[in-house]
Amino acid sequence: LIQDEKKLDVLLKILMDELTQILSWAEVAFYLPVSKGNTYTVACASNLGAFPRHLLGDELKKQFISNWLDSHGERFGALVLKQRQEDSQPDEGDLELAETIGKLTAGALHKIKVDGRLDAKINQLDMLNQLGHELSKTISPSDQAKNIIRNIREILDLSMVSLWVVDQTHRLLVKEAIDSDPDRTLEKHENENDERVTKWQVKHCKPVFSTHQNRATCPVDLTYPFPYEFASLPIYYKGTLRGILNLYATRQHLWSFQDDYLLENIEFLKTVSNQVGVFIENRSLHKNATFYKEIHHRVKNNLQNIASLLRMQMRRLDRITPERALDDSISRIMSIAAVLEILSHGEPGMVDLGRLLGRISKVSLPAQAVGPIITLDISGPSVTIPSRLATTVALVINELIQNALQHGIRDKPKGNVAIRVGQLSGFLAIIVHDNGPGLPKGFDMERDGNLGLTIVRTLVKDELKGKFLIHQKEGTR
Repeated sequence: LIQDEKKLDVLLKILMDELTQILSWAEVAFYLPVSKGNTYTVACASNLGAFPRHLLGDELKKQFISNWLDSHGERFGALVLKQRQEDSQPDEGDLELAETIGKLTAGALHKIKVDGRLDAKINQLDMLNQLGHELSKTISPSDQAKNIIRNIREILDLSMVSLWVVDQTHRLLVKEAIDSDPDRTLEKHENENDERVTKWQVKHCKPVFSTHQNRATCPVDLTYPFPYEFASLPIYYKGTLRGILNLYATRQHLWSFQDDYLLENIEFLKTVSNQVGVFIENRSLHKNATFYKEIHHRVKNNLQNIASLLRMQMRRLDRITPERALDDSISRIMSIAAVLEILSHGEPGMVDLGRLLGRISKVSLPAQAVGPIITLDISGPSVTIPSRLATTVALVINELIQNALQHGIRDKPKGNVAIRVGQLSGFLAIIVHDNGPGLPKGFDMERDGNLGLTIVRTLVKDELKGKFLIHQKEGTR
């Protein structure tokens, strides 16, 4: 029996049942160590009521007939016997038999431990192989992240694994993926604790392990009940924190969590986090490739827009001076350049409208340095717009600012241009308001509108699918 069985709990149960028959005078229990200290807890017993749940090593020898389960210089626990009745005394042969069985059991426990570590190493190699395989796949980064943490959870037989990524651009923590046992439903407090563990990790940047035994000294401020033991690992790439990997288990995992195994497995866990760091870096490179393609596409479209604007300007050279035409064209080109500058420092998908308006105003005002003193006020909530619309919005705002400067407050010693962002009837509303004298009497945009207003009206209608309104109210809006 001792030679054939490979599972610790099954072996101890079988031995206990056999020993209660062989040693009919005794109740039988196996105690196992719970930590590096001198404390032992009962793993199985023929009569749980006959044995205390926890005992110190000295108490085992004083209160019971005990045989230490020692093998290869390591103590695995104790075989503990208690007389059923005072008149049922064991003889010398009974004690020698119990001692012999204890020695055989200790050897079996050592073998199970060695085999378990060997299995753990095989699992570790399997995981690293799986991670390498996933990293070589040409699939979307989000699917890749899900596959990676699912493989980690399944191979290591964990209850839950989460991967958080540090967004370098926006300085945010993003939960990239989470995978849990299909038989378990994640509770709100479990997600909350996962976030607490992650925030602690970002602040301290060092591996942390929490077991049921050391829960009282866990450095993370958790909410309870929380059934998991966990390990949290910082993910570095080239010296920079790129993410957090959290591993959770609802039962003891000797391969990683117990103190005796931490040092043995910490290098493996670091290797896992390094592999995940490679994934995060690859994803970043993939995003950068997409980003540069997006920039290239925007430059190409913007050059076409510039060519179209110059042709429109050329057809109206009889109405304005060449100097004015060049100034207007330079202003439009610079507003497009401002959009590209914003895109080059952020994500290609979305653009912060407030930042865009600020950049456009700086481009528009220097050309009017000689003349009235201009103040510019930009207000409204934080709004992001798709980057594909940013150039169009920039051109529109530039034209409206130029129109306000040239026609609204040109002859005033001081002028104010206000740009406000808000919501209006389901639309995003951008209002450009100057405090000039207002529109000329009888103004008709179809008849009196200049090239700038024509550009604005066309872009708003065709590109932004919006509405352009111009009217007088304490100036021009």
